[in-house]
Amino acid sequence: LGGGDAPKSIVKPAAVDPKQKYDNKAALDAQLQEVKERKRLEQEKIKAEEDKLDLRIKNEIAAEEERKRAEKEKNRKFALDAQREVMETQARLEREALARKGKHNRGNA
Repeated sequence: LGGGDAPKSIVKPAAVDPKQKYDNKAALDAQLQEVKERKRLEQEKIKAEEDKLDLRIKNEIAAEEERKRAEKEKNRKFALDAQREVMETQARLEREALARKGKHNRGNA
């Protein structure tokens, strides 16, 4: 590399003690496992949030469908009540007309 007044001897790295090398590897492995575990926990947390949101969406959809069904039922009941009322009124008017007609017939006889 860059020249200075340093001697041109080759610098050899200090010999690494095999036990220290093993300890470093063990420490790095432990760090890696810790990172993997944090990642796994984070993914579980994200999945739980997604599941919670999915459930909320499904509940909202179900509630909306129930509201629509109840509204339809209410409208159907209203229509049936109105239809029944029309039929009852029609029948009453027919009875009244027959009764008037009957009075007329008796009066003419």
